[in-house]
Amino acid sequence: MWHSNAYLIANRTALIELKEAIDVALKHKEIRLGLSPSDGEGYDLFIKCVEDDFEWEELEMPYHDRDCYVPDETVGIPPHKAFKQYKRHLR
Repeated sequence: MWHSNAYLIANRTALIELKEAIDVALKHKEIRLGLSPSDGEGYDLFIKCVEDDFEWEELEMPYHDRDCYVPDETVGIPPHKAFKQYKRHLR
């Protein structure tokens, strides 16, 4: 939901791994980082470095509750479509 807090809780090793992944994204534009939270349900975090003139308003918002938010279907680009290197790993 918009205006909700986001939380990142990790140990030192995980934070260093995230920092290194961000450094790779800054250098190579994209990175895929495999993560495993405490429930054991692993997932991938895809990080993309875009140019300063990136068209943020064209990016689809991550909201799913259509009672509160109805996206403009004519302009929204799903976030996974911003990635070039990992197309086969994304929806």
